[in-house]
Amino acid sequence: MALLRKNNRSLRLKAVRLYLLAVLCATLVLLGFSVVSLYEQRLRTKELSTRTLDDAGEQLARELEHRVALLAEDCLDPHALGMLRYDPDRSEALEQLARYREYFHRRRELHPIAVGFFIFQGTRLVFPRLDLPPEETPEAMAAARPAPQNAAFLRLLAEGEQLETRGDRYRAAQAFRQAEALPVGPRLRGTALYRAAWALRRTGREREAREALRLLVRRYGDEYDLSQRPFALAVATSEDAPILEPPLPTVHDLYHDLLEGRWELSAAQLERILPNLESRLGAGETYRTDSFFLSGMKTAAAIRAHFSPERLEQPNRTYPQAFHHQDTPYQVFMTRLPQPGGDDLTVGFFLSFRWLERGLIPSYARQGDFGSLRSAELVDSQQLASLGREEGETIASFQNLLPYWKLRVLADPVPPAPEARREIWFMTLSAVMFGLILALGLFLLIQVSWDIRSFQLRSDFVSGVSHEFKTPLSLIRLYSETLAGDNGEFSPEDRKNYLSIIARESARLTRLINNVLDFSRREKNLPPPAIPEGQLEDTVAQVAQDFSDYLFMKGFELRLSIQPSLPPVRHNPEQVYQMVGNLLDNARKYSGSARLIRLNTWREGDEVVVEVQDNGIGISAEEKKRIFDPFYRVPGTAEKGGCGLGLYLVAQVMKDHGGKVEAESEVGQGSRFRLRFPVAKAPKTRITAIEARLKRGLES
Repeated sequence: MALLRKNNRSLRLKAVRLYLLAVLCATLVLLGFSVVSLYEQRLRTKELSTRTLDDAGEQLARELEHRVALLAEDCLDPHALGMLRYDPDRSEALEQLARYREYFHRRRELHPIAVGFFIFQGTRLVFPRLDLPPEETPEAMAAARPAPQNAAFLRLLAEGEQLETRGDRYRAAQAFRQAEALPVGPRLRGTALYRAAWALRRTGREREAREALRLLVRRYGDEYDLSQRPFALAVATSEDAPILEPPLPTVHDLYHDLLEGRWELSAAQLERILPNLESRLGAGETYRTDSFFLSGMKTAAAIRAHFSPERLEQPNRTYPQAFHHQDTPYQVFMTRLPQPGGDDLTVGFFLSFRWLERGLIPSYARQGDFGSLRSAELVDSQQLASLGREEGETIASFQNLLPYWKLRVLADPVPPAPEARREIWFMTLSAVMFGLILALGLFLLIQVSWDIRSFQLRSDFVSGVSHEFKTPLSLIRLYSETLAGDNGEFSPEDRKNYLSIIARESARLTRLINNVLDFSRREKNLPPPAIPEGQLEDTVAQVAQDFSDYLFMKGFELRLSIQPSLPPVRHNPEQVYQMVGNLLDNARKYSGSARLIRLNTWREGDEVVVEVQDNGIGISAEEKKRIFDPFYRVPGTAEKGGCGLGLYLVAQVMKDHGGKVEAESEVGQGSRFRLRFPVAKAPKTRITAIEARLKRGLES
C-alpha cells in the first residue's frame, strides 16, 4: 500500500512537470515570434523615416554657437567691467583681491555662462593669485592703514623684539600684549598677540600660550599674518591644532571654509596648507574635486600657460580662445581694457560646460524645429570614438567656437503604424496569458509539493507516535503478564518494583496520549481548557516527586529548588504537569554522559519562572530557531525517540497562559528551558455608592 502511494505521488509530480514544460515551450515560442515581429517593425520604421537628422544637428549647433557668443559679449561688457575700479598700485593687496572676487561673484550670478574669471595686467596674472605673496612687515602694514596709535604700536613691538632677543621672553610677551591692546588695525593687533603667544611658549607657560592662541583665533581668526595667511589657518597647521574645538572653529570647519574660498590665498599657499590639514583630518584629495575655489585656481594656471595678449587686437572686443591643458580642453572668452599710463587689462572667463549642457542646450532642443530631438549633449572629440553609435544619432560640428567638442544629438524614433501596434498588442497579450498559465502551473506545483511534504510529516508523526506507544505498552504487558503468572515465587519487594514500573510506564503513556490529544485540539482550533489561579510550586513539586524515581532508575539525579512564599499564578495544573514532564523527559534524552538535571522555581519581577537545566549535548544557534516548530527534530537525534511535538506544545500552552518559553543552549554546554508565568493580579474591590455614603457617615 505504501509503495502504491509512493508511485502515485511520483506520477503526479511527473505530470505537473510535463505540463509546466509544455506551457514554458509554448510561451518561449510565442515570445520568439514577438521579438521577430518587433525587429521587423523597427526596420520598417527606420526605412519610413524621411527626416534628415544631420541637418537638424548642424542647425542646432549653429544656433548654440551664436547664442554663446552673444552671452559672452554681454558678460564682458566694457561698461560693466569698468566697475572693477582697478588700482595698479594696489593690484595685489588683500582688500583689492577680495573686491575682485565679490564683483565676479555677482557677475557670475547674472551670467551663468561664466564659471571662473581672471585678470591679466599686460602678461602678468593678477587675479586669482598663483604664486606665493611677498612677506610683509609691520611697518608696511601700519603705513597701509594709518592710525594715531601706529607709532606707539611699532615702538612696543620693537621693545618686545629686543626683550626677546636678550632672552627676557616673559617681559617681551607683556610688551606684545600691551601693543595688542592699542586701537590699531586688526592685522597689527593679531600679529602682536601671535608673537605674545610664542613668547609665552618659549618661557614654558604653555597654558597661558594656549589661552592667547584661543583668543587670537576668536578675535582675529580671519585676519592675515605677515605671510598673508589667516591666523586661524596658521594655528590649524601648527602643533596647536588640538586647541581648535567648539566654540572655536575646528580643523574640519576651517578645511571646508578653505575649500569654499573664504580667504584670499594663492595656489602656492593652498598647496602648502591643504596637505597639512588633510593629514590631520585623515582626508584624501576626494574633497577637492567639489571645490569651486580650487577649480578656479586650476583653470587660472591653465590660462596663464596659454595666454597671449597678441590675440586681442582690438580693445573692448570679446575674443574666444580654446586650448588643451594637461589633457583637459578649455574654452575662454577675453576682452582687453585700455589703461592710461600703464599696461592694458585683460579680463576673461571660462565657459561653464555644466550650464551649457543642463541649461542652454536643453532649452534649445525643446523648441522650434528641434521638438523631435530626444537629447543633445557636448562630447569631447577625443572621447567620441569610445562612445559608440546609437540609432537616431548624429554628430554635429561647431564652426567658430568649441573646436575640441562635438554636439551629439539623439532623435525620437518615428512611431509605428496602427497595424504594427495592433500586432504588437496581440503578441504582448498572448505572452501575458501564457505567463499567467505558467504561474498557475507553478502554483499547482508548489501546492502539490506542500501536500506531499505535509503527508510526509504526518506519516513520520504516526510512525514516531506508534514507536513511542510501543515501548510503554510492551513494558506494561511484560510486567503485567509476569505478575499474573506469579505462583508465589516473587518476593513482595519484586512485586512492588514491577507495579511501580507499570505505573510509571502508564503515566508515560498518558503523557504521550495527552500530547497527541492536545495537538489534535489545536489543529481543530478548539478553545483551551480553563486556567484557574493557584500555587504553581505545588504542581512543580508533584512533577519532581513523580519523575525522581524514574530518573533515578535511568541513572540521573534530579535536584529540586523552589523559592519559598511564591505568589499565586493562573495555571492549569494538568497542562503544567505535562509541560514540565516533557522538558524533564527531553533533558533525560539529550543529556549524554552528564547525569544531573536541575528543576528550579523562583520569582523574577512580575513573573514566576520554572527552569529545567541539563548539562547535555546542547543545541546550535541555527537549530534553536526551529525547535518550537511542530514535528521538527534536530538532525542526528532520531534515535532518541519522540515525535517532535513536545516543545511545540510547551510553546502553545505558555501562550494560552499569557506567558512565554525561553531557551538558552550552546553545543556541548547543555540547555536551559524557562517557563515564565505572569503573577496573578489582585482583584480590585468596587465600592458601591451606598457603601461609600455609609462609610462617610461612620467617619463623621
